[in-house]
Amino acid sequence: MKYMQKYIQWIPLFLGLAALPMGSASAAPASPANAVSSAPATLSQLLREVKADLNRQTAADKARVRKFLVSRDQQKALLDRAESELAAETARTKQMQKIFNSNEKTLENLTTTLHAREGNLGEVFGTVRQVSGQFVGSLRNSIISAQYPNRNLFAVKLAASKALPSIQKLKELWYGILREMVAQGKVVKFPATVTLVNGTKVKRDVVRVGTFNVVMGGKYLQYEPSSNALVVIARQPAGRFTSSAAKLNNASNGLVGFGIDPLRGQLLTLLIQVPTFLGRVREGGTVGYSILVLFALALLAVLERVIALGLSSIKIKRQLKSGTPNMDNALGRVLAVYDQNRKDDVETLTLKLDEAIMKEVPAIESWQNFIKLIAAIGPLLGLLGTVIGMIQTFTSITLFGTGNPAYMAQGISYALVTTVEGLVTAIPLVALHSWIQSMSRKQVQILEEQSAGIIAAQAEKANR
Repeated sequence: MKYMQKYIQWIPLFLGLAALPMGSASAAPASPANAVSSAPATLSQLLREVKADLNRQTAADKARVRKFLVSRDQQKALLDRAESELAAETARTKQMQKIFNSNEKTLENLTTTLHAREGNLGEVFGTVRQVSGQFVGSLRNSIISAQYPNRNLFAVKLAASKALPSIQKLKELWYGILREMVAQGKVVKFPATVTLVNGTKVKRDVVRVGTFNVVMGGKYLQYEPSSNALVVIARQPAGRFTSSAAKLNNASNGLVGFGIDPLRGQLLTLLIQVPTFLGRVREGGTVGYSILVLFALALLAVLERVIALGLSSIKIKRQLKSGTPNMDNALGRVLAVYDQNRKDDVETLTLKLDEAIMKEVPAIESWQNFIKLIAAIGPLLGLLGTVIGMIQTFTSITLFGTGNPAYMAQGISYALVTTVEGLVTAIPLVALHSWIQSMSRKQVQILEEQSAGIIAAQAEKANR
């Protein structure tokens, strides 16, 4: 009975342990009929079920322990292998470090030996690179490259090389320089693509004169190194140069005179930037146009006077050879006055001849004062343009300072161009005025001489 009471107090615990697996096996609540049928009927049955459940739990625990031990052994094996590999890599690192230090010492010794054995070859290498670099620039800018494109590639590689050049490369550089020297002394005709002024590209035969000029027909060409193209210059040199270029282009043998650009195209490049004659005239502005208009009017007056005095001189010379007065010239009209007044006394005849000469003088000396006036006004207008140009220049300096000369160039050009136009107007007009004046004075002198001769002859007759 005592033992029965001892086991009875453990019944609730056993019931709880037996209920746990049942609850975990199904989430559905058991019906009252099943609960009555699943409950142990006796304590012995309950004890057996408790032992069976305990055995199952013990087996599961042992399985988990075995699995843990197996996993632990695997992890320990991996750790041992990693430690082994780490030790091996550490040993290899130390070995490679020793090899690296040994190679560093060996490399240092070899470098010292190389420098010692190179001797003057280092200076030769530097000289070769310098000469190659300069030669690359010379080839790139030479017009010979228009005939032989991409001929500077070997020199580019040689100039960029960091190793000692081989004998073959040195010979190639030497041959390249020699070929350039030979090509500079040749006049060669070869086909090339030429860009016209309007941008059109044509395939034509061009003539290269050394490294100085390239011509096509009667036109000079300009070589553009950036695009390796030949372009017709917008503004060509003077006619004598273009005509010589045409003769050279059509020549087959012999010698032909030809104008070259000693600066290898730079003068032709600057020629494009130089203003034309009409451009210079436009720079003179309103004052310049006024000077030129007056100059043109004065030249027309000079032309009229030269023609009129020339014809008058011819008629007077013809009249001197004729004894009959002709009314188509000044001397003939003066002699006609004498014929009409032969019977008058000397004083009256003198006055009438003087009157006839005075009537002819204005026609002979016409336009001379106008020409003289324009010759005097021209420099004054030029001075006016100079002052206006200086005002524009100082205005530009006030607004923009002196940092950029281009802002002052317009005012200075205005001042200088008008000054030149005034002087160009005055100098020839002064000379032409003197010439016309001498022609008119000569004719007036002939009239006075003939009049004096007539009066002297009349006085001699009167004294008789």
